[in-house]
Amino acid sequence: MIEDLKSLPKNAALRKVNEFIKRARTVKTHALIIGHLQDQMPMMFGKDDKQQELIENLADEFNAVRNDYNIPVGDFPNLAKMQEKLRGHNGSFRDFPAKSKNKVARLDAALSKDIPDLIASIPGMTEQRPEAAGGSNPFDNPETSIQLNQMQPESRAKYEEDFANLQLQHSEMSGQPTTCLAGGLVAPHFQKKFPAVQREMLAKIWNLSDIDKDGSLDVDEFCIGMHLCAYLAANGVNVLPTTLPLTLVPAHKY
Repeated sequence: MIEDLKSLPKNAALRKVNEFIKRARTVKTHALIIGHLQDQMPMMFGKDDKQQELIENLADEFNAVRNDYNIPVGDFPNLAKMQEKLRGHNGSFRDFPAKSKNKVARLDAALSKDIPDLIASIPGMTEQRPEAAGGSNPFDNPETSIQLNQMQPESRAKYEEDFANLQLQHSEMSGQPTTCLAGGLVAPHFQKKFPAVQREMLAKIWNLSDIDKDGSLDVDEFCIGMHLCAYLAANGVNVLPTTLPLTLVPAHKY
């Protein structure tokens, strides 16, 4: 209890930072969606029909935005609610402010650098390790730069590819598609990819990753699990927080 009380100031600061992260990611995704819809609109004739077509096929447009900009699935708004909002809009998609590449780039910079730097400045969020005399260790592995609170987009893309391969494996075995993976598929994959991670830690990783507590992992939860495994393996540690860092929690799971 004493440790929990000591962590209150840090957790309060983290909640504020993560609420900002959630809002920033939501703004970015909405801007990219609207910009994409505007790009699909004709310049002259058939605007109304095309707009209704885009709304009806909004799931396909979400996928196009996701593929074009590598946006995590969890950052997208609820499909049905977005369709309802767009149907209730009296006017053309072009009435919305045009997407600004410069503003999106600045938002990306804030999410990838400024906010992680802000989190690192919160007391207790960084581990202070003694540095070897005479400078850095020449035998250090560059992969140990993996940070617990931040998943790199390129790493996420690899994890999503692994998830898709396991989905295919599931479909071949069961004859049914799935959006979530059970432990029978995930556990061997984690163990094969990260043999140095102890079984006890893998159990903790599953508990942290299974945010919905439904006994299976969707793509967001799977990526979180892979990230936690990679963090332990790269840094040679066997310690994880008791709760998942909010910077790793997808916006739709808050």
